Amino acid sequence: MSSKENQIAAAGQRRENLLKALQNHAININSGGNPMAVIYTAPSYIRNNDVEHEYRPGSDMMYLTAFPEPSSILVLRPSASDGEKAILFVRPKDPERELWDGFRHGPQGATETFNIDAAFDIAEFPKKLGELMKGHTSLWAKWGEFPNQDAQLLACYHQTRLRTRKSGIYPSVLGELSEVLHEQRQIKDEVEVAAMRQAGLISGNAFANVMAATKPGLNEADIAAHMEYQFKRGGAQRSGYGAIVAGGSNACVLHYVSNNQPLKDGDLLLVDAGGEVDMYTADITRTWPVNGKFSPAQKDLYEIVLAAQEASIAATVPGKSIKVVHEASRSVLAQGLIDLGVLKCSLAEALGEEGDEPAKIPLHKYFMHGTSHWIGSDVHDVGRYFDGSVPRLFKPGMAITVEPGLYIPTNDESVSADLRGIGIRIEDDILVTASGNEVLTKTAPKTVAEVEAAVGSNPLDA
Repeated sequence: MSSKENQIAAAGQRRENLLKALQNHAININSGGNPMAVIYTAPSYIRNNDVEHEYRPGSDMMYLTAFPEPSSILVLRPSASDGEKAILFVRPKDPERELWDGFRHGPQGATETFNIDAAFDIAEFPKKLGELMKGHTSLWAKWGEFPNQDAQLLACYHQTRLRTRKSGIYPSVLGELSEVLHEQRQIKDEVEVAAMRQAGLISGNAFANVMAATKPGLNEADIAAHMEYQFKRGGAQRSGYGAIVAGGSNACVLHYVSNNQPLKDGDLLLVDAGGEVDMYTADITRTWPVNGKFSPAQKDLYEIVLAAQEASIAATVPGKSIKVVHEASRSVLAQGLIDLGVLKCSLAEALGEEGDEPAKIPLHKYFMHGTSHWIGSDVHDVGRYFDGSVPRLFKPGMAITVEPGLYIPTNDESVSADLRGIGIRIEDDILVTASGNEVLTKTAPKTVAEVEAAVGSNPLDA
């Protein structure tokens, strides 16, 4: 099957899984066994005057339907007596608008192409919503995501309850759909993993090619443009998020986005970027010397961060947690800074105690962010990090980033001058497997030897 056919087939199975999970969850919380769910996707948004932003479909809608068009609505009814368990409301066919904006599937195309039980013109949704709501015991949505749509749902919910008081069959519970849907999305299926592998491969190769093009005298903007080119040249549909391209001390700004400063001989360059394939993104960070050779101080810090990442990747296995991964990085980073003389305290003192204010933790001055987040269709993907107060344990199919870093402020006179203004982060995407883990982004050069061999081997003329 083609990639699109695989996505459509997988979406159908995901809907079936969600329908069962939603029904079971509704019963478990005593809201009755006949729930109904409504999932919206985003409309198009104007960028300036009559020009729209590039449209990216909502992740939840694509996960459940593979339907890529804006302003669509999915209604799920696990116990539908008419067999229409999945209903799509979509934009109608419109030859004039299609001339300007491109092809539309329309209701008939939605049912035929995407294996949906029924589909209707989006204009019919307000009228049909009340009819669909009758007889259901609970109404589920991702409340708060689209306030205008929330108001529409709540108004219909209230009106339906008033009209059906005598029969007593109406939604009496409002449920948060993300509690069920995002639990399901946290475990990646085979189609998702295949897309993430491809995104990791393409993105890793892009990093190798951009390193090869790097030389002093370029601008951060040159690197940003070349990275996006390499993503699309490799087969990604788009960048998964706005890239961070930070030369020199700009790397100490965690979410640096200006990407417009010259790259100087002797500086490091930190790039955080990833390409998106079939709605699944990679998320890679590499740091490399603009001139192709680490200085002794740069190398010392780099090897500490690399060792921390390797320790955290080793901890990314079933039964462990993001907290364990984070503590693995913290321990290696703290000990490395102690060995360098940057931190002048014991390891226990450097790490602080749980609950300490950040200002009281010596390591926090140089490593102030978490080591990991979920990765998937969203770069910071959905899913809880805790079960109650207990960190969630890894299961096969979960995927995280592992991204320790060290950032030495330019004005930190407590460290030697050759360390000041250095920011280093190394990030890969890790899939938890039954036997351990898989590094999805391994084609991006990472060791000192690999990086130095790559940088400048095919310099970009700019």
